Amino acid sequence: MAQDVSDNGPREPGVASPDKEGKERPEKPRSGEPTRQPQVAARPQEDDEGAEGAPPQPTPGEGEEAAPQTPEGEPSEETAKKPVAPKGRSRSHRKRKKDAPEAQLLGRRDHCYRIKDIAPRMLKMVMTRVASSHLKSTKGLSEEQLREELVRAAPQIAGEARVRRVLSAVDPQRHRRLLKGIIVFDVLLQEERYALPANGLRAKVLEYEEQIAADAATCPLLDPKAMDTSRLFAYETYNVVLGAAWRHEDSISVDEANLLSELRRRLGITLRDHRLLEAKMGRFPKRKCALHSVEEIEDAKRQLQKEGILWTFRDEDGRDIDAIPAEIMAVIRGKIAHVELQRTNFARLLNNKAWANADFQAVLRSNGLDPRGSRAEMAARILESRLMPSQVLQAAGIGKLKALCRQVGLVAYGRKADIIKRLLDFYDNLTFAPVVERDERAQWYAAYELLAARKYSELKAQGLIEKQEHVDRAFEKATDFLFEKRLGATIEKGLPVKSPDGKIYLPGRQVVLWDCKSHEREVNLQDHLEPQFDGYMRAEAREGRQVLYFLVVGPRFTAKSLPVARKYKMATNWDLPLITASALKRIAEKWHSAKPEQPFPLGLLNLTEIIDDDRADELLSLVL
Repeated sequence: MAQDVSDNGPREPGVASPDKEGKERPEKPRSGEPTRQPQVAARPQEDDEGAEGAPPQPTPGEGEEAAPQTPEGEPSEETAKKPVAPKGRSRSHRKRKKDAPEAQLLGRRDHCYRIKDIAPRMLKMVMTRVASSHLKSTKGLSEEQLREELVRAAPQIAGEARVRRVLSAVDPQRHRRLLKGIIVFDVLLQEERYALPANGLRAKVLEYEEQIAADAATCPLLDPKAMDTSRLFAYETYNVVLGAAWRHEDSISVDEANLLSELRRRLGITLRDHRLLEAKMGRFPKRKCALHSVEEIEDAKRQLQKEGILWTFRDEDGRDIDAIPAEIMAVIRGKIAHVELQRTNFARLLNNKAWANADFQAVLRSNGLDPRGSRAEMAARILESRLMPSQVLQAAGIGKLKALCRQVGLVAYGRKADIIKRLLDFYDNLTFAPVVERDERAQWYAAYELLAARKYSELKAQGLIEKQEHVDRAFEKATDFLFEKRLGATIEKGLPVKSPDGKIYLPGRQVVLWDCKSHEREVNLQDHLEPQFDGYMRAEAREGRQVLYFLVVGPRFTAKSLPVARKYKMATNWDLPLITASALKRIAEKWHSAKPEQPFPLGLLNLTEIIDDDRADELLSLVL
């Protein structure tokens, strides 16, 4: 496959293989000379932890004494079994930071979406598009069968041969060809979880195009002061060929795109450099640097979905998410784009405090790049260059690599190749921001109406419920989440089995109770009022508390339920609001959106009537 093909491929700089460093062998004594005992000498600065492959030996810390020596240089008998410290080294120099802030960010790869996570939540239309890239026909298959087939066929869908074939196929439409490359290689590949909300993906694509057009005005690609002669010649040569391709019929054909891709590979020019040069010519993203339209971006997304690369699903918060499954992205990153670290984590590696200015200057100079400027400026230049993280690390000495490890709390022994691999693996697994543990109830709250109506097949298809008997419990947990996280109420936890599903204590010894009734049809209040609901309220009265009201949550209610509730109110003076799950969630979402920091006025529901969506809006209008 031609890499970096048709404006949508990645860069492919070569990676030098790490050399093995040999160990010094002690000289043999000459014939006739007495055998001398080896002297304990300080290890050289470059390898301050002993021979590669051996764990570091402890050294005396501040205030500790080194092992006493005999005249021959051997440890005394008292300390013969103790390790001998190299001269001039303190234990603090060797210590690795166990509280490194980077170590708190580990776990990025575990948070990426996999096919088994996405398939149960996919939108039907997108699921059909993706399935068509793998199945000969989807005719006659139910939604659940399609989801199961996608999960079962995950290894084939993410197979290297298939992914390569799809991404190497040159789209005849340049705008779609270009946008597909931006979406896959420049946007989603650089996202923490290879995913973005659908509207966020569109925004990121346009932001990327704007940034390239802006950077083109100041980029030093053709500046003789910014690079050595060989690199300048490479860019000038490529610029001439690129200009000639554009002048021919005022467009770039498929054959010309393939030729440019091969030329970039041979000259070591990145795709970003290619786009900067095009922008200088007024050709990127389109003529006169015009941005692509939303319709063009959506067209490219649909094509990627048909090719089985881009998957769209609905998350726990009801948002449509565009994602590339982790299995597919592993092939794209490792086999096609050869991206060892995403930009965010490559920048973190370059920001490691163990680096010195001289390290960056040497890397830049040896690769024909400008070695001037502050450390931050040099790091930015490396980040924007064709250099890969392994090349930067390979240029460092073994002592520097060990210092980089210690700075982030990694063990610092082993061969050079092992240390480089350890550092790359560590930085690749860092989340972009501290991970906030998600409340598992949120996923059930997102499917609140489905739980109320006991839509078992849909709940199972989304991976929310395994057995029908789990529906009631999930409905109760989702309601707890609603009151606690959306309405700002402090709910009672750990309620006994024979008690209402929820309880909130209010000032003045008042209490609000509720119970959740999931039902495939309508809930009939009479079936649950006595002795269940009535018993709960009387138990509170015996404890000296005043029941403000007892809220009943269900999908819908029978026509007979309201008269029963009113009759009960007349007999006991306890209100029984009957609220649909849809209406309760409507109240919760609108309140949380308008006043997220304020608790909801629970007294607003102190009435005996059926509250549907329309009535919910009327009540909210009184407080919003």
